Amino acid sequence: MKSILRLITKISFSSLAALTLFGCVHTQQSEFSKAEDFVKPIDSGLYFLREMAGGLLGKEGSTSDRWNNRALELCPQGYKVLLINDDDLFSQGISVSAAGGFILALPDIHRHSVIDGVVLCNSSPLTETQARQALIDKHYIFPENTDQ
Repeated sequence: MKSILRLITKISFSSLAALTLFGCVHTQQSEFSKAEDFVKPIDSGLYFLREMAGGLLGKEGSTSDRWNNRALELCPQGYKVLLINDDDLFSQGISVSAAGGFILALPDIHRHSVIDGVVLCNSSPLTETQARQALIDKHYIFPENTDQ
């Protein structure tokens, strides 16, 4: 009986240690999986841009303006939009509030307007064809099927 208890204790301790270690391991996330604004240079004068608004702090209708302003900051001589995706992203969490002496945890859903796109600056040494090839080579888009 004691040996069984010792075995259970060892297994429990090992499981707890493993969970603690694995719980502390942090996997690096791609910027594409994060809900935040960013710019990623793809090639010379070729950029991926993400702008988000919504949730508690965002202002409705400003996402497109911010995206275009960011593109103009990167390309002051002008740009061509090669790809654009204007969509909504929904995230959920928990809102905690105190009401009548009780602490309540309620599900909370936020809507975020997201614009993802690729711009080619007019000042870029790349042609539009070269830029599209760079997007294929770096897996931003799939090549068109030309077998048919």
